[in-house]
Amino acid sequence: MKNKALQDRAYEIIKERITSCVYQPGTFLNTIALQDQLGFSRTPIREAIGRLEQENLVRVIPKKGILVCELDIHLIKAIYETRMVLEPYIINAHGDKLDKTELQAFRLRFNWKDITPETKEHFYRYDDDFHAFIRAACPNIYLAQALDRIADQSRRVRVLSGNVIRRLEETCAEHISIIDPLLEGDPRTAAGAMMVHLENSRTTAFSLLLDLNSPVPLPFHDLASSLPGRQGA
Repeated sequence: MKNKALQDRAYEIIKERITSCVYQPGTFLNTIALQDQLGFSRTPIREAIGRLEQENLVRVIPKKGILVCELDIHLIKAIYETRMVLEPYIINAHGDKLDKTELQAFRLRFNWKDITPETKEHFYRYDDDFHAFIRAACPNIYLAQALDRIADQSRRVRVLSGNVIRRLEETCAEHISIIDPLLEGDPRTAAGAMMVHLENSRTTAFSLLLDLNSPVPLPFHDLASSLPGRQGA
C-alpha cells in the first residue's frame, strides 16, 4: 500500500511539472536526476514514467532518456478538433442536466474584469474546473474519457501559448455567453457559444505560437496555413 502511494505521488508531481511546462516539451528527463530532485527511489519514478508514457506525455527513448513529448501543430489541431466535436455536443445533449447553482457560481467567478499576472492562476483553475464540469455532464464514459485524455495536453498548449491578459478577459466573457443560455434552459444556444469559444481559443493558440520567440519548434508554413484567413506559402 505504501509503495502504491509513493508511485501515485511521484506520478502526480512529474505530471504537474509536465503539464505546467516546468519540464518543457522536447526536453529530456533522467531517472537518476528525477530521484534526486523529487526524493523518490527508482521504482516509484519508473512506474510514474510508465503511466505518463501511456498518456502520451513522455516517451522513453533507449540510450537517450525520457523525452517530454513535443507539442506540434498536428497535435494542437487534433486537440481542438476533438474538443470542438465533443464539448458542444455534450452541452446540447446534456446541458439541461447541469446544476444551475453550480452554473451561477461559475458565472460569478467569470464576471472578472481585472485579471492581472498575479491573479491569472486563479482564472486557469476556474477554467479547468468549468470544462471538467461540462465533461462530467456526459453519461457516455467513452466520450468523457476522450476529453479527459486530452485535458492535460490542452493545459500545456495554454501555458506555452502565453499569458495574454486581454485573451483571458475575452475568455471570461465567452464563458458567460455559454452559461447564460444554460441558466435560461437553452442548451442549443450554449452549444453554439461553446463552439465560438473553442474556435477563438484555437486561433489564439496558433497565432501566439507563430511568435519567433516561441519555445516550441513549429513548421511556420504548416502553422500559417492553419490560421483563419491565411494561406500557406
